[in-house]
Amino acid sequence: MANSNSQHSKVTVLGTNNETVVNQINISIFSNDHSSLTDDLKKEIRSVLEGELINSELRVFLCYPNINKDEESTSCIENLRNELNSINAVVFEGGGKQNLPDTESVYIHIAELDFIKRNCDSIVIFALDEITLSQITLISYYKITREVKSPDLIVIYNNHVKSLDRFFSLGVFQYCDDNNIKIFDIADVQDQKIEVLIRRIKNKKLISKDKGLLGG
Repeated sequence: MANSNSQHSKVTVLGTNNETVVNQINISIFSNDHSSLTDDLKKEIRSVLEGELINSELRVFLCYPNINKDEESTSCIENLRNELNSINAVVFEGGGKQNLPDTESVYIHIAELDFIKRNCDSIVIFALDEITLSQITLISYYKITREVKSPDLIVIYNNHVKSLDRFFSLGVFQYCDDNNIKIFDIADVQDQKIEVLIRRIKNKKLISKDKGLLGG
């Protein structure tokens, strides 16, 4: 892939007992024939970069209902948490489930927003009750109106919540969909798309672009 247009980064560490961590690399691939960038080549590039970079801390803010979770949502949340643990992600839980470090506001919802702005690579919200709906409303509005590209926001819903009222279906869910926030039906996630969520989370960490490394 190397050619006269390729770019190389060099890191020099002076002195002893120093440690340098490279968190992100921007990559451009030059080709006159875009079809030559095959799916196998994309997978190989992604795999190599993940092997080099994913060791940098991956921080995920996870939001889900505190109570009244049904069997389907409980299983899906646990599956996602297990997959995040398998890639050594650091998971912070919202909705007042834990005390978040380095926050100043006495108001929990503002403290959460301040925390994720400074500390998280991705936010995953299971929008299944009043608390999580309020979280997605606040976070999505801030992210979109302030044009904040990081952290990435992923929303997971079920048909019951989406059909509760037109305020939700034509409000916050439509707002997210119209503004390129990734939305998944929990039934799809449970059946086949946990790996899609994980790939997107890793992808957004690797490359700071609108669609991440080779799409996502």
